[in-house]
Amino acid sequence: MKKELLEKIERLDELWKYQEIIDLIETLPTEQLDTELIGELGKAYNNIENYEKGLKTLKSIENEEGDNALWNWRVGYSYFFLKDYIKAEKYFLKAYELEPDDEYARDFACDFLIGTYTALSKLESRNGNSEKAIEYALESRKYAYDEEGRVETDFFLASLYNRYMKYAEAEEILKSILAETQKDEERLFELVYCLFKQEKYEEVIQRLNHALEVEEKEKEIVYIYSLLVWCYHQLGDYEKALEYQIKFKEKAHSQIGYQLGYDPKKVEEVLEHSNRAIELERNDTWFFEVKGVILLDTGRYEEALDLFKKAYELSNHGWYLYCMGRCLRGLEKYEEAIKVLLESRQISIDKNDVVDGEDFELAYCYIGIGDKEKAQKYLDSARDSVTQRGALNDYLKEKIEEIEKGILSLNQFLN
Repeated sequence: MKKELLEKIERLDELWKYQEIIDLIETLPTEQLDTELIGELGKAYNNIENYEKGLKTLKSIENEEGDNALWNWRVGYSYFFLKDYIKAEKYFLKAYELEPDDEYARDFACDFLIGTYTALSKLESRNGNSEKAIEYALESRKYAYDEEGRVETDFFLASLYNRYMKYAEAEEILKSILAETQKDEERLFELVYCLFKQEKYEEVIQRLNHALEVEEKEKEIVYIYSLLVWCYHQLGDYEKALEYQIKFKEKAHSQIGYQLGYDPKKVEEVLEHSNRAIELERNDTWFFEVKGVILLDTGRYEEALDLFKKAYELSNHGWYLYCMGRCLRGLEKYEEAIKVLLESRQISIDKNDVVDGEDFELAYCYIGIGDKEKAQKYLDSARDSVTQRGALNDYLKEKIEEIEKGILSLNQFLN
């Protein structure tokens, strides 16, 4: 009788007829119910997504089945979908430990342990606990038993490292993943992001050019062009930047924009385009920024400052405060610049963003008012940050050397 009943339950389970299993077991006399049937009942409740009833049913046989791997797995399953991940972890771990020789059961437990640690990591990340989020992500990697699992857990960890500005760690993992395949678009762009944040523009260009050879999606091609424009601008190769800006314009049907303006020979042309855009979009922060950056980089600080103020009034974005600080420094209004830059710096800190830009500018400003100690303080802060992130390039080395000379001149002047 019991054997026939279990065979029927198995057939119904294969047909996903879980409610029929519940009805069948619950109509049985109490004296016929044993831990095996109650376990099947708890499983069926889980399968119709009544996890609370499933958990209650399974917990009723804990004294008898607490050291059974299947029971622990089912209880962990209930807790997992009830989003009680700490308890889910406890029972999945026990199921994993109780089945050292059953590869299928261990793999199942591993899949849910990975899911549990990933969920815990995301929760900690949302709560702003970066160290705990990374700790859980590292834990999830331990239970990857095949290549797919290793790639998924590694990528999740790398994404977290990027989020928390641990770019060198993210780079190492992502390069390892991409060594196996260069056609992994999502992972490629994650790597490009961390290289970009480390200001490794030459390598970004190399990766993106390779991506263009295989990319077929129009949207992604446009995105790649926009990144190439920015990278070539950062490297001072304005002709290349213009080449890709034109390609970007052809693909995206956009105004001739931001990066084109960095070629001093073409400034007036770009300003003309920006003026037309502002006439059409009178309250668009993007176009205020486009024109503002061009004017800032060509030394027209008063005009640039006015545009960044307008942009900031519309969006309250800390980037515009930073640009206002640069303009004020250019106008030698150091006290005003310091006030604005400190405000921008605090916004960056609150967003867990880097403050290198503000710190370099503050160092310049404090040189301007003759405060060598604060100039040195902010120079040291900026230098330490870019060095730790592996972002210390030739451009920044020149900037650091220039600030050091400024501080040295203060020493000579004050002595």
